[in-house]
Amino acid sequence: MVEAPSTSRSHRSTRRTDRTPGGSPSNLDNWIAWIPPTHTPVGRRRRLRACRGIEISRSERASRQRYGTERASVKDEGSMRSVSRACSALLLGLIPALIVQYTPAEATSSAPRVEAIKCPVAISSAPVRCGQLITPRVASGASSETVSIPYAVLPSRLPWHAGDPIVFVTSGPGDSAFGYLGQLAGSPMRDLRQIIVVEQRGNGYAKPSLVCPEAASGADLDGIQKCRRRIDEAGIDVEAFNSDAVATDLHNLRLALGYPKWDVYGVSYGTFVSLRYAKAYPNDVRSLILDGVLPPEASLPDQPTAGLNAVSKLIDYCNADRRCKAAYPDLQKRLIALFARLSAQPLTIGASRIDAFALTRLTLGGINSRADLVPALWAALEARNTQRAGQLIAALAADRSEPVKGLSASKVFSLGYALSVLCREEAPFGGSSKAKVNLTVQWPTEIIAAVNASFDTFNACPEAWPITTGPADLAKRVVTSVPTLILSGDLDPNTPPAFSASAKIGLPRGTVVSIPRTGHVALDDDNGCVDRIVRAFLLLPGSRPPTDCLRGGSFRFALPGEAIR
Repeated sequence: MVEAPSTSRSHRSTRRTDRTPGGSPSNLDNWIAWIPPTHTPVGRRRRLRACRGIEISRSERASRQRYGTERASVKDEGSMRSVSRACSALLLGLIPALIVQYTPAEATSSAPRVEAIKCPVAISSAPVRCGQLITPRVASGASSETVSIPYAVLPSRLPWHAGDPIVFVTSGPGDSAFGYLGQLAGSPMRDLRQIIVVEQRGNGYAKPSLVCPEAASGADLDGIQKCRRRIDEAGIDVEAFNSDAVATDLHNLRLALGYPKWDVYGVSYGTFVSLRYAKAYPNDVRSLILDGVLPPEASLPDQPTAGLNAVSKLIDYCNADRRCKAAYPDLQKRLIALFARLSAQPLTIGASRIDAFALTRLTLGGINSRADLVPALWAALEARNTQRAGQLIAALAADRSEPVKGLSASKVFSLGYALSVLCREEAPFGGSSKAKVNLTVQWPTEIIAAVNASFDTFNACPEAWPITTGPADLAKRVVTSVPTLILSGDLDPNTPPAFSASAKIGLPRGTVVSIPRTGHVALDDDNGCVDRIVRAFLLLPGSRPPTDCLRGGSFRFALPGEAIR
């Protein structure tokens, strides 16, 4: 999906050396002995002791790591005998958590496989290990070409959850998943799961990449055409880069890592991929968490309407707050006048020109990052106070998550992948009326036009980025019985509450949780409430998690002259 303009994220990190036993152990006893017994639950320690002495042959171990089977062997007077399924399953749950699996020597070159790689990025607060999935570029096997899909593993803080994975499906389309490592490193989800962050094919750190340095933006049709010519001349078929291919990559990665199931956390466009994944491979998915859901039946052209509704909702919050209403009376009327004035007389702040279009992007992006500062920004621009406005804009753009070291600015967004998805999966269908978003408050046509322009969606389709139309079910509601938690911000200008309500219809074991005073994606929650809800759901998928922590609370709006928190 196309994101409402949001504040930019800077990321940093550190490299780590994997804490694994030296050398390649010939039997599992070496691995078991390495696990600190004080960090292993008593029941599992007993089962581990029962498994000691089992020696897995090289070919058997490679087969299990590759295919996730439950076979093991013992040496007994020269014959191989089976061990219990429970013991084997226990060991299988531990092995993927301890190592980034190697590629079996006997694997064919065309079969999906994983291999360890040096992490291209790092963070300070958590050890990160990386690998890559090598998988056929075309699932049918019609071509011998492959794609390389890197992934990073953030280990669980609690060793007894070391083998329980949650796979993170990134936003976009086109956003690098590695940009989220700083946020995910501090997530309480790591108390219950290790988190596997997967770059999508065609994105910045994948090979081949569909990054388009030739284009300044999605509106730069000349640059987009130059990018497409370069990609075509390199022999890269853009038809292989789409949401369903990403879903198949997730399936192949799960098989290659040997996990029987995993939890799936999708954000924004990643929720679309997650739903397609659960539909195609329901046995892969233990539970779904959809944060800012974009269901297939939703219509991206409804996003400008959702954006205006988010602005109206924010004004309602301000009017309901005594201090905010007193500081910023008649807020909607003043905002309309501000649009008109900036259209006629733009402001210059630093190197930026602030006109009505820029105001739209700052407003929608600000709602997603620091909605409590947005009314103060409007007032500063209204007063032509460029110093105060500049400070507020900087605060809106500040990234409060841990920075990621080594994150390349040239790799954080892949316009080519975004266009391949949008021109194949959205533009031909235009969504449907099932998740229709209606305007809650009337706005002048000039403002509606400015908001429409800020969601620059399909200008390049199909002339600058020709691609075959995807299957018709791309616009049909996904129906699955996978336990699902849907997180919906009531101020979301990208994927509004109507999208969540529509998605829920196809999810009989789904629960929608509306998060007050929150924009797009609740992963950035500050007070820990959303984290508690997610943790409760992961412990009991399918049950409705407690939401008491959402009650009460209020915005602490920034007032004129106050220091910016």
